[in-house]
Amino acid sequence: ADRQFALAWSGLAATHLALAQYGLARPDEAMPAAKAAAHRAIEIDPTVPEALAALACVKAIYEWDHTGAETDFRNAIDLHPQYSTALHWYAINHLTPTEQFDEALAYLRRAQASDPLSSVINTTVGLVHFYRRDFAKAAVQLRDVISLDETFAIAYYFLGQVLRHDGNYADAITVAKQARELANNSAETASALAQTYAFAGNAKESRVLLNELMERAKLEYVSPGLIAPIHVGLQEFDAAFEWLDTAVEMRTQDLIWLRVHPVFDSIRTDERFGRVLAKIFP
Repeated sequence: ADRQFALAWSGLAATHLALAQYGLARPDEAMPAAKAAAHRAIEIDPTVPEALAALACVKAIYEWDHTGAETDFRNAIDLHPQYSTALHWYAINHLTPTEQFDEALAYLRRAQASDPLSSVINTTVGLVHFYRRDFAKAAVQLRDVISLDETFAIAYYFLGQVLRHDGNYADAITVAKQARELANNSAETASALAQTYAFAGNAKESRVLLNELMERAKLEYVSPGLIAPIHVGLQEFDAAFEWLDTAVEMRTQDLIWLRVHPVFDSIRTDERFGRVLAKIFP
């Protein structure tokens, strides 16, 4: 109704971005749409932090322009120092993937101060601990989130991964099943459960879920970045790299975690992994 309303364009950018980030749309469709909407907002009003933060996410997650992303994130935060979403996105989409964990936690503390009851921000604190391999702190933080919001699937999703990589497979499977149920069997939660079965040595159950995801991919978008870790858990490393190469071609949203995610630790020394990583972090 109002083509000059910058905040509406910013909201549209964030919506397209969320569709890509949560694997609900192909990145080559959602990310350019997010970028176009963000640019339209900035053309109308260059001082809109919401648009700059969305544009920064596109640069970090899809274009792998990490320098440009940092500039846009910092500009958004300078314009609105208490804007919790910009603080949150900067921490998790730039600082954490580039292994700047202390800085990420500092920005997340600022985000928490602005929005202390945000389940997603509080979950992200646990996620940073997870990526820096502090599994005990990660588990405590994520359980705290769940105690406040027992229906928040994302907290279960990451808690299951924390427990898995800490070697607690029985509890990891239980929590991964809870995440899958709460998220209505999203591709992400189905993949996480398949990974957990694989790492726990239950290849049969892992392949059941893997096959379900492959059938699902014939009908809807399923990120190849969700398939590769299942093959890592099954110790099928050639297949894992084939799927990672496909993910790189598509520039899927999950690749941003490649440098820090524990699921890839068993193939981290493989020269093929280095080649993939160099494309995302040139």
